[in-house]
Amino acid sequence: PVTLIGVDGPDQITAEELARWAGPIPYVILTGIGSRVERVYIGEP
Repeated sequence: PVTLIGVDGPDQITAEELARWAGPIPYVILTGIGSRVERVYIGEP
């Protein structure tokens, strides 16, 4: 598995940080993740 957004060990990647790397605004990053990508939610939101 690959963590695109979230916490993986000592590392944390936010939508805002991913948007800074990729260029678009965080909304575009979040809505661009297709339904075929498996989501794993840990804990409560």
